Amino acid sequence: MKKGQTSVEGIFVIGAVFLMFLFILGYGFNKRTDNQNAEKFVSQRDTCIKISNLITGAFINGNGTEIISNSEYEFDLLNNSRLIGIYSLKEKGFSSDYAEADVVFCSVPINQFPSRLVHAGEFKAKNVGDFVDVTYVI
Repeated sequence: MKKGQTSVEGIFVIGAVFLMFLFILGYGFNKRTDNQNAEKFVSQRDTCIKISNLITGAFINGNGTEIISNSEYEFDLLNNSRLIGIYSLKEKGFSSDYAEADVVFCSVPINQFPSRLVHAGEFKAKNVGDFVDVTYVI
């Protein structure tokens, strides 16, 4: 056996091992991205359900009830369809940012609240005559 032939086979084996390593590394990065997206979805969904419960709680507890909370995401209140949309934006964006943002929706069992966009930060839900007004806390 010639020494040159052994070295070519060795290089071939090392190359194959390197390709397998790259494949496994790429698969790991892909899974990490999937996990990050799932975490973001769960966080947005949790925020959506929290806001829905706050609005419902302010409505059920009657006139004058005021609940102050905060949200790390911007959200849209859509009273005609009884939905809350949570944007993946964590700070006030431009209108073009909303088109590219991921949105998670959840429902609210009442429609006695205004349709409006609420930016991330502190907000309050106040029952005024069986209508829950959701506004910023300044």
